[in-house]
Amino acid sequence: MSNTAAPARRACRLLLPALSVIVPVVMGPAVTPAWAATATCTVDGVTVTGSSIHGDDGPNTIVCWAIPSGVVVNGLGGDDTITVNSDAMARKDTVGNRGEINGGPGDDTITVRGGDGDAEGAAGAAGNTGEIYGGGGTDSVTVTGGRGKQGHKTDLNCGTGGSGGIGNDGHISAHGRIRATGGDGGEGAYDTSSDCDGGKGGDGNNERIIGSGSGSVVEAVGGRGGNGLAYGEGGDGGIGNDGRITVEHGADGIVAVRATGGHGGDNNSFSPSVFNGGGGAGGDGNNRTVEILFAGRGHVQGGNGGNGDPAGAGGKGNDGTVTTTPRGNYDAPGGTPGHN
Repeated sequence: MSNTAAPARRACRLLLPALSVIVPVVMGPAVTPAWAATATCTVDGVTVTGSSIHGDDGPNTIVCWAIPSGVVVNGLGGDDTITVNSDAMARKDTVGNRGEINGGPGDDTITVRGGDGDAEGAAGAAGNTGEIYGGGGTDSVTVTGGRGKQGHKTDLNCGTGGSGGIGNDGHISAHGRIRATGGDGGEGAYDTSSDCDGGKGGDGNNERIIGSGSGSVVEAVGGRGGNGLAYGEGGDGGIGNDGRITVEHGADGIVAVRATGGHGGDNNSFSPSVFNGGGGAGGDGNNRTVEILFAGRGHVQGGNGGNGDPAGAGGKGNDGTVTTTPRGNYDAPGGTPGHN
């Protein structure tokens, strides 16, 4: 058998590795995929659109419309102000934050709002269903559910007002002060002779809030029930806390967690001295879990009932679990009933 081809094969084997090291690799700039979620914000007055919005190491003012899932807003260093879906720019029917907000190092102020209901009888949207992190420093985080829209009247039916949006239905963790407030329920449709009920107030917190570090304060407030018109009943107030709130280290003698139920809506019968429908019940202060791991007091209070006939009942202060150190270091007054 002839071996005349062997030198050629050996030459190929020697040449191929040499060629492999001289082939250039050209890397282009990072490109956001066309399918990636994006948000439009202004950073210190400059409009930016992308899946990652960030400030710099100094103080920044970041203003965003709604933040969808998959988008990250990061203030980075400095004392930043991050505002999402404010009253002046609120998008209807839209959750304020479904992505991630991180204030970064510094004393940051983060404010997020859900959009109000748009169509008649529509519910308000939640303030936060994503993740919010203070990121270090002493921060202020405020999330608020959108307001329910007034009910829609037809020739045959009198529409109920929309429910208020939940303040927090996601995850919030920060050192400093955190407040989650449910949106107010919408009024019943305007009619002088029908049963037009008010919408329920939104719950303050339905998921997870952590006040980290020492001296943090968390407040969860249910939204007010909408008023019932003509013969309609007022909507019930929202629950202050129907999720889990933890404060790692409160301060002696200071209320570390305050959860308050929303006020029940009134019956507005177009007569100041006569009620033609019942008042809404006040929301409970706490229906799930409040934990204060070290020092600090708890205060959970039911919302007041709405005026009507019958009058709305006051909400319970505590219908869940409150854990403090030392044990029992909390108050739980119920709300007062409305007038009839």
